[in-house]
Amino acid sequence: IEASFIVPIFLFAMINLISFLDILRLYINVESALHQTSRELAVYGYLFQEGKNDDDNILNSLGSVAFSETYVKAKLIQYLGKEYLDNSCIDHGCSGITLLGSKIMEDDKIELVATYQIEPQIPYIGFRKFFLQNRCVVRAFTGYEKNKFSTSKQKEEIVFITETGTVYHRNRNCSHLNISVSIVPKN
Repeated sequence: IEASFIVPIFLFAMINLISFLDILRLYINVESALHQTSRELAVYGYLFQEGKNDDDNILNSLGSVAFSETYVKAKLIQYLGKEYLDNSCIDHGCSGITLLGSKIMEDDKIELVATYQIEPQIPYIGFRKFFLQNRCVVRAFTGYEKNKFSTSKQKEEIVFITETGTVYHRNRNCSHLNISVSIVPKN
């Protein structure tokens, strides 16, 4: 009689644990795919910035949403596999992933946001559908402009700061930075 009560509770606990681990694995895989896709997009950041027209802010944001829903979603499906996503605990499989919160090249950043609803593989009491969201933010490689923040009259100077951070030295070979201790014989 005791076993008839314990075995179903044990099986229910194991199903919960397996479902939780499956959700965690899916979350990590989606995060990894978002990170890889955003790194690829960051490489093309300079080209995107050169072709960008500041007059069309609404068109740029609409283009960003359309781009993320097509290209980025295709990349996610490529990295994770359509079969894996369709058989995962995502409600409606790979078509259940939405990237509507993504922003591409806004303030030289690529922000990819994947939102999806989780549904248990084996339906049971106590497990409701809930939303998960992965977010990845990467700065685009847009180059470096030396005179962007300084005028041409200002000369850039390199200083060397001590360990305490209270004093700086202009010369790397300063005796206060290069302390040398030597042994001398006692006379």
